[in-house]
Amino acid sequence: MPDRWDSHLETLGVVHYVVAGFIALFALLPLLHVAMGLGIVTGAFPGPGPGVRDGFPPFFGWLFIALGLTFVCLGLALATAVGLAGTYLRQRRRWLYCVVVDAIACSIFPFGTILGVLSLVTLSQPEVRSRFL
Repeated sequence: MPDRWDSHLETLGVVHYVVAGFIALFALLPLLHVAMGLGIVTGAFPGPGPGVRDGFPPFFGWLFIALGLTFVCLGLALATAVGLAGTYLRQRRRWLYCVVVDAIACSIFPFGTILGVLSLVTLSQPEVRSRFL
C-alpha cells in the first residue's frame, strides 16, 4: 500500500508535466522577435522615423533573430528538463537530477517557484531520498 510520500511524488511528477507545458508555451513567445527580425532583414519594416531613408540596418534584424532563437531554444530545453524530472520523480530515479532541475525551476516565477520549492522540500526528506534508486 503506497504511503503519503509515494502519493506526493506521483502528484509532483504530474505537476512537473503541467509546468513544463506552460514553460514550453511561453518559450515560443520570442518567435515574435524572430519574425520581426526577418521583417527587418528583408526590408518589410520601414525606417524608425521620417528622416531615415534606408530603414533599419540589417544588423538589428539579425540580432533580433539570433536572440529570439536563443531564448526559444533555452526555454524549450528547460521545459524538456522539467518534464524529464517529472518522469524521474514518478519512476523514483535520478534524485540529484530532480533536485538540480527543481532548483533551476525556482527561477521561473510564479509556477516554477512554487513547484521548485515544494519539490525541494519533499526531496529533502530522508524517507523520500531512500526511495530513489
